[in-house]
Amino acid sequence: MDGTFGVLLRAHRHEAGLTQEELAERSSLSAQAIGSLERGDRRSPRRETVLRLARALRLSEEQVAVLVAAATRRAATPPPAPVEQRTWWVAPRQLPPRLPGFTGRADLLAAVGDHLVVSTGVAVVAVSGMGGAGKTAAAVEIAYRVAAEFPDGHLFVDLGGDVRAGDTGPSVRLALAHLLSALDPGAGPVEDVEEAAARYRSGTAGRRVLLVLDNAVSTAQVLPLLPTGAGSAVLVTSRRSLVSLPGARHEDLGMLSGAEGVELLARIAGRHRVEAEPDAAAAVVRRCGGLPLAVHLVGARLATRPAWTVEHVAALLADEETRLDHLEAEDVAVRVRVGGSVDHLATSADPRDREAADAYPLLGLLEGPGLDAAVVGHLFGLDGRAAARVLDRLADLHLVEAREPGRYRIHDLLRVYVREVVSTPSHDHVRVAATIRLLEFYAAAAWRAQRLLYPLSVRSAWADDRWEAASPPFRDSGEAVEWLHREHLSFIPLLSRARADAGVPRELLVRFAVPLFGFYVFRGLDDDWVRVCEIARDAAREGTDRVAEALAVMDLGIATVSRDRAGDGLAAGIELVERGYARFAELGHRAGQAMCLTNLCHLFEAQGDIRSAIDRGERGLAIVAELDDPVAEAAAHENLGMLVRRLGDTARAEGHFERCLALSEGAGFDRGTAGALRLLALLWADIGRTEQAVEALERSALLTGRIGDGLGEATTRRDLGDLLLSMGDVRRGTDELRTALALAQRRGNHALASEILRTR
Repeated sequence: MDGTFGVLLRAHRHEAGLTQEELAERSSLSAQAIGSLERGDRRSPRRETVLRLARALRLSEEQVAVLVAAATRRAATPPPAPVEQRTWWVAPRQLPPRLPGFTGRADLLAAVGDHLVVSTGVAVVAVSGMGGAGKTAAAVEIAYRVAAEFPDGHLFVDLGGDVRAGDTGPSVRLALAHLLSALDPGAGPVEDVEEAAARYRSGTAGRRVLLVLDNAVSTAQVLPLLPTGAGSAVLVTSRRSLVSLPGARHEDLGMLSGAEGVELLARIAGRHRVEAEPDAAAAVVRRCGGLPLAVHLVGARLATRPAWTVEHVAALLADEETRLDHLEAEDVAVRVRVGGSVDHLATSADPRDREAADAYPLLGLLEGPGLDAAVVGHLFGLDGRAAARVLDRLADLHLVEAREPGRYRIHDLLRVYVREVVSTPSHDHVRVAATIRLLEFYAAAAWRAQRLLYPLSVRSAWADDRWEAASPPFRDSGEAVEWLHREHLSFIPLLSRARADAGVPRELLVRFAVPLFGFYVFRGLDDDWVRVCEIARDAAREGTDRVAEALAVMDLGIATVSRDRAGDGLAAGIELVERGYARFAELGHRAGQAMCLTNLCHLFEAQGDIRSAIDRGERGLAIVAELDDPVAEAAAHENLGMLVRRLGDTARAEGHFERCLALSEGAGFDRGTAGALRLLALLWADIGRTEQAVEALERSALLTGRIGDGLGEATTRRDLGDLLLSMGDVRRGTDELRTALALAQRRGNHALASEILRTR
């Protein structure tokens, strides 16, 4: 190198006021390597090394070009003359202004920037995301950060993003004309796309250019625009995941984190206002779903309304029905950005895209963070394969997000948008049909869970076997309850909308609500359970099935007590269950009467009226014995055993519990078997038969675990741990209590968890 590179490097270092050690630290090289390069001992340093040094020295584009030329043994090129003196081609600088105060995305900026710079060929990065995610702003920010590495030009083309899929010819022709004009201002127009592409490839050969293609629609639109010069780079933004773009690195632009969103809001609305109301600011960002466009619009609205508080804006955004109205300004609106992606599908030449556009608004009928592919398939009225195809199309356009196999997620603002669309009169027919399909599928899953939990209950006997035909293939009750829990946020909104929709049969609402008994008992979602029972009761009153009405009234009583045992709920619940009993009696429905009596037995016990509880329990036992219903008979014996034990009659209590155990085992009713074993164990422990009690509790814990009753298992293992500790077996007792604590915490039962911690 004859010292040229070393002389330049030393001169730049001195100008920057750096020692060799300081430059080494900045560039992540060794001081020995810096000294060797400056002396000329090392010849032909790698390009990556030269660029590291240039970045560390903060050199201009022209200085980088000279340093790179020296490193490759070319004669140093003097800095270009001022623009007015040039008589030859001028490298284009077309990047739009970078967004002031760009916030967040640190990992993305670093990863993409490094990839664009160190690539030896043509580096291509495709950044995709939903409308309003800030793809253009991120691409421009990245481009400015790496611009110095591309001395031969910075090109920018907006490809429109709203042309019909497959109809990319006009946009490609216009883009090529724009690029050719930038690279060769004296060139004449070219109408033929192939000829224009050939000239463009020739024009970029041997040049290091940076190209930003914004709002791309498809891979077919991008391919003719890729430069050929080694060391060039291309940044593509698109709402669609351009998975077929060869050799591209793909980056999915997600939402801002809570902290990033608050920072962006502060930069726009004023830091003092945001820092004065941190909770309200966090709520604003949360209700914007972390979408940069939404946060920006809210911040701008605050900035232009100095009398408004952040809390006021947070309250405006709390109402889903009007939320999108507050996320627009002039010709920029979240609703329009979101709708643009749907319009892209709706106007596509591909019928599969149009199918996805038609189905998409129906997602407004679902709640909760997750979308189950099987649920969505029934909602859309499609088989599994067709539903997967539609979901893949929607995921490609970031209208849904693929979280895991079979599970998807929809952004909060997208959910608000589809809910608006599906509620319009033009969607009445498809909405009613989809609601019916969804209710039938949920009802099938609920009935399957109910039969797994309580196979011989009155509810199961009332149901038609065909109602559960479409259920997911649950292996056991635990899996069924977990599946219902993932979906349960949709239940009440769905039932409420269906209740107000005259086109939905009333009996379908009852069919779905009644089998949710077991799920709500297992999960302890008492408020939800009361609301579901109220909807079922009101819907049943409008129908002709009096058994259904009696079931709904009885269940409402049980749910009311479960929600409020200490207040007025107990008296109100007893009144409702007695009303249900009277209706069953009018119908001559003996099984229904027995079930009401069993429930009244529990309720009078909770009220402290043990004699009335025993009376209802014995009347119920007489009916179920007459009906030859072993599960109901076992439950009656369990209730009576607990009641007589409270009166101090240990022998009678043991007899009832043993009869409950025998009936449950004979019927294969694991839940009843587990309960009887636990009750017997507690009784035996009290009268000194501790070894027998330990064995019974161990069996009960295994059974509750097998059927997926996490709280039941936690309670049983808590009892087992306490018993073992009282027997002096500290190690085993502590292990059982640890297991019980983990189960209680996993199920969210904080009261039980606290109780276990106090024991430990």
